[in-house]
Amino acid sequence: MEPEDIRQLTLGVGLREGHDFQNFVTGRNATAVAALKAIFDSTIAPLVYLWGGAGSGKTHLLEALCAAAGDRASRAAYLPLMRREAFDPAILSGLEAADLVCLDDIHAVAGDPIWEEALFHLYNRLDAARVSLVVTAASAPLKTGWQLKDLASRLASGATYEIFPLNDNERAQVLRQTARARGFGFPDEAVRYVLHREVRDMHTLMAILDELDKQSLAHQRMVTIPLVREVLSRRRG
Repeated sequence: MEPEDIRQLTLGVGLREGHDFQNFVTGRNATAVAALKAIFDSTIAPLVYLWGGAGSGKTHLLEALCAAAGDRASRAAYLPLMRREAFDPAILSGLEAADLVCLDDIHAVAGDPIWEEALFHLYNRLDAARVSLVVTAASAPLKTGWQLKDLASRLASGATYEIFPLNDNERAQVLRQTARARGFGFPDEAVRYVLHREVRDMHTLMAILDELDKQSLAHQRMVTIPLVREVLSRRRG
């Protein structure tokens, strides 16, 4: 696989624009973020394993890493394995020609012997080619349910970081920051209204923000508590 093929392969399979390190609210994850930023300055191709619950920011960090790679004119391959039904394990072939490989939600293929073997061989090729590998998962490497023990041991051999969810103040900061980047205001009282009435994982909160953005534009309304109330009511059916 040629380098340009890698660039074409990885575009459009999950990367979202605007997700970078600058707009990632670090919270308790400063050590993990520092390790990711240092990847490009290391002479040793690292394996970094990020794990944590849904909505903790793991995908944002992978997207930020890919954005940073692009800024450095490096080739980054990104694959969201939660969508594995859309891919064949053969998609992993040739990724050693990239400078960085990011595999999101790697736990989604745990227990699948074909995927596990493909990942095992990919790890070995990346290691031999000195290509950095960063993966995310819902649990620590030895608790993910790998059937191929050699794969489990290799994934456990790198730097492992638990990604911690944000607290409410940090969630509020993300919502205000994202709204500002999109060009609309999200007043503190409206942010508090959302946080006190909804599940606080970031996937849910960002989906609410997306809907507020759409409704605000469609009806030329400011984002206020009445609009928030209407959006939350629609979500609950």
